[in-house]
Amino acid sequence: AGPAPWVQHLVNTALYAADCALLFLVGRRFCSRRTAFAAACLFAVLPVHCSVVAYASERGELLLLLFLLLAWRELGRRRPRPWPGFLYYGLALASREQALLFPILLALQDWVFLRRRFWHPPRRWVHLSAAGMSLSWLVLGRWISGGAAAGAPDYFEGLSYPVRLLTMARFSLSHYAFPLVSGTGLQGDYARPFFPDSRPADLASWAVLLAAAVLLGWAIRGVLRQRSRYAFWTLFAFLLWLPESNLLGASAVLGSDRALFMPSIGYCFALAMAFSRVGMPWRAVAVLALLGWYGGLSAARNRVWADERRFQEEAARVNPHSKGLASLGISLLERGRKTEAEEILEEAARLGPGLSEPHFHLGKVLWDGGDPARAESYFKRAAELSPRDPDTRVFLGLIAEKTGRPLEAQARYEEALALRPGDTAAKYAYVRLLLRTGRAHGARPLLEEFLKLWPKDPDAPRARAALKSP
Repeated sequence: AGPAPWVQHLVNTALYAADCALLFLVGRRFCSRRTAFAAACLFAVLPVHCSVVAYASERGELLLLLFLLLAWRELGRRRPRPWPGFLYYGLALASREQALLFPILLALQDWVFLRRRFWHPPRRWVHLSAAGMSLSWLVLGRWISGGAAAGAPDYFEGLSYPVRLLTMARFSLSHYAFPLVSGTGLQGDYARPFFPDSRPADLASWAVLLAAAVLLGWAIRGVLRQRSRYAFWTLFAFLLWLPESNLLGASAVLGSDRALFMPSIGYCFALAMAFSRVGMPWRAVAVLALLGWYGGLSAARNRVWADERRFQEEAARVNPHSKGLASLGISLLERGRKTEAEEILEEAARLGPGLSEPHFHLGKVLWDGGDPARAESYFKRAAELSPRDPDTRVFLGLIAEKTGRPLEAQARYEEALALRPGDTAAKYAYVRLLLRTGRAHGARPLLEEFLKLWPKDPDAPRARAALKSP
């Protein structure tokens, strides 16, 4: 079953605290202690990080940053320590593929902060080794996956690349840049249909794309010609956002809060550097005010993530699409709120006629409520949408048995057992049907298993009699 939820949350919180501490230690090389401390504090309270810390499945993001910072600490110094550095970098690569960009960041760091070219002899081998590790990992990953990523679902399937580019430009402004800076407007579900696609004739999207291109051009020029630290952190944020941007590959959703976790480092350091130019005491007032603002918003956001039902209700409110509503309906069903669950699942089935989950769970609600006729229609639809699901066949068998169609019920149970031979619910229903219809003589292994699992079942005497009969 795995560790208890509180243990998972404790581990994630500890990793996040370690990430923030390491961010301060690494950042001291690029700016003053006070500026690095302010940047680490800002990073610690950003509301966009709530989902990464709250979700146990996002631990890879926390581990990625931990090992990447450890590697940066060892390899980014003037006299690098190779063995621990490359060990940490290997662990970062094993955490997430975003780590593949580390050699580029390391080269940019040398150019801006150490004022050296990456091919400078004393550090050349560090860059070549890191680039070799990245390339080897990329080739190995593609070889192991066998191109499986090529069949991944694509949010922009069937749409042109300009539509993808324009939509992502507008989305990144309203749902990445604005929530990152303001701490508001966050949501847990970015599936269709909440954000409309941009059209090639959409002037506003072109304006946003042009502004982003100008900012990127400024950052590249600032790094290469002026060794600007502000430009470095801007380019840092862009590079770490790029793999999550939907521009280089396919993704089933338009975006996620997780996509801002690593890029937000660039935002925090650029902001802390800007604050360092303000004199005291106004600098302290501004930093403390922003920390209080972000901290309060993070506390409110964590209350949403602390409870599954509350999160699902929030997600369904912000983006009422089929999967989100289905998850909320199932959650309500598990809590015994069947009337509310039925209404929400019906809406989910209406919004997602091609999704099996709401149809299956609606069938369960109606079956438990004593309406087998309506339940059967939903179960049949779920069976069409999910032809490899044995649970749907079991329920269809139960309905057929209850409505006086034993042969059809037997066929349904046999279908379920063919899909999942070890299914105990299907075995139980199948053997009981055979016993009650007098067709159990040829099912000796199933009868023996039935008696072993359910020796006190009301049909157990029939099973023993069937085993004794020739």
